[in-house]
Amino acid sequence: MVIKIGENIRKYRKELSLTQEQLAEAVGVTIGAVSKWESGTSTPDISLIITLADFFELSVDVLLGYELGKSNPDKIVEEIKRLRHEKKYEEGQREADKYLQKYPNRFDVVYESARVFQMKGIEHRDQEALKKSLLLLQRACKLIDQNTDETISEVSLQNSIGNIYMALGDVEKSIEHLKKYNYDGMNNVDIGFYLIMSMKYEEAIPYLSDSFIQEISKLFKTMIGYVNYYSNRKEYQQALDIVEWVHNFLKGLRSDDVCYLDKLDVILFTCNSLLYCDMGDYKASKEYLRKAKVTAEKFDAAPDYNLSKINYCSFSKDTLSDDFGVTASQGIMNSINENVEIKEDMLKLWEELLHEGE
Repeated sequence: MVIKIGENIRKYRKELSLTQEQLAEAVGVTIGAVSKWESGTSTPDISLIITLADFFELSVDVLLGYELGKSNPDKIVEEIKRLRHEKKYEEGQREADKYLQKYPNRFDVVYESARVFQMKGIEHRDQEALKKSLLLLQRACKLIDQNTDETISEVSLQNSIGNIYMALGDVEKSIEHLKKYNYDGMNNVDIGFYLIMSMKYEEAIPYLSDSFIQEISKLFKTMIGYVNYYSNRKEYQQALDIVEWVHNFLKGLRSDDVCYLDKLDVILFTCNSLLYCDMGDYKASKEYLRKAKVTAEKFDAAPDYNLSKINYCSFSKDTLSDDFGVTASQGIMNSINENVEIKEDMLKLWEELLHEGE
């Protein structure tokens, strides 16, 4: 067991922006005593440890900073997680309650226990489980410095807390909490949905519109990623099916005006052309390259990134962006030049299109 009380006294003192003299005065000791604690040449007696823990609003074990052997707690965490995944909530609760007594201030134990209670509370509408989860997530926030999982942050914990307030029926508190931690619009969908449920329709729509734009962008990037994956594996039909699915999805969002969706269509037509060229079907490749060229010219003649022309997004303040090209036509050339293996064939098809009708 490793004790880190000296390091922790210095750490928490600095977090409060206190000098050694100010801390010494607050807990009734000399400056020299504080200096020795922080340098590790001496440690406070038990009564002062309790006083310091109260002063810093910490538990004694957190102030001591002892490190437990990892094998057993790690297995506990994995077991609680397994029971949650298998929806064995009753068993998971029993394990959580048992080990929370032993490791009340170990982040991963507290967090996984909170998740068990949260899932049971939501799926079974168990108010007591939700309340227990809320308390554990609040405790986890205080222990976040121990966290080593990059998928978890204080913001993600706070957003879970916001959703639990909603599940507990405290709509106003839920919305207020989610707005507070709505970094980069990450809570737009929940805020918008909860406002709609509260019949605050006009307030909700901007959040839902921004969320919709965000989801369109995520979906498009995700599916283009899949296209590249299947193309690399030479599974061309899978890639073509994905492009067609995305194209049909975007059709439902289109108005009659030229808008950003036209540039997305250029990207999709170019993907099809590249895929068919890689397959050796130059006739189909040229036809899709022609569609890409015509659509690009239409968009570039009057480029419009105003998202209000996309159905359901008229209230959005958000924007979409891409790395395809500054113009749609430039994007086609960028894509051709980046595909080294078929670049010459694609350039030949492009030249044929440019000289059609001469």
